[in-house]
Amino acid sequence: MFRLILFLVVFSVPAYAQNVVLNAPRNNVNVPPPPMQIYVLVDGQQVGPMDADKFQSILPNPEAAASTYVWMPGMAKWELASTVPQLQGIIAAIGQGDGSDGNFKVTDIQSYSLGVWISQRFVWTLDGQDHNAIVQMKLLPDGKFEGATLFWALDTPNPDINVYHEKGDWTMSGEGDNVFRLERKYAYSQVLKDQLVGTGTASEQFIVSPDGPNALKTKEGIIFVRVPEAS
Repeated sequence: MFRLILFLVVFSVPAYAQNVVLNAPRNNVNVPPPPMQIYVLVDGQQVGPMDADKFQSILPNPEAAASTYVWMPGMAKWELASTVPQLQGIIAAIGQGDGSDGNFKVTDIQSYSLGVWISQRFVWTLDGQDHNAIVQMKLLPDGKFEGATLFWALDTPNPDINVYHEKGDWTMSGEGDNVFRLERKYAYSQVLKDQLVGTGTASEQFIVSPDGPNALKTKEGIIFVRVPEAS
């Protein structure tokens, strides 16, 4: 089962909740992804560990990843970089710039999207009441995803946290110039106080734009970051 990462920042709004309204993030704080530890074989010699920026700098183009072997903590053996889901978004972003000028472009959105994503904490409105929300998801190369959505009441001491565990399918399609539509269809189970309180199915859509090698921004201004998968 996909491991739940409890950061106080996260990604989207669950469609199983009716009358949901997206709002701007409650706190305008970007949480940087933890540094990756990547080892690379160069001329038969192990080089590393290195972070994502250094890894990008040693590859002349995305195609070079098809012949570059890497190892990261949690991997059983050395693998071609192009086959490691955590690296595919980084590889797709090689040569695309760092997003600092606001002109970050992605040519291979499918590869870019792979990996574990988590967002800022944001506020969403359900049946006229505001809640804190956190969402994370792991997008897999075969079009499947696993994830979790958390929500809890605003300004309530020791609030109960609802956790929706999600598993289903995802697609990413073009919506405009560097704008994409992320669609998810999935089954979910709702857990409250360690008790299963509900199950169901849902579908939802998000309009997003890449905002750097490891960041997505929704049309509402919510930032999501790609994070290394927990080993």
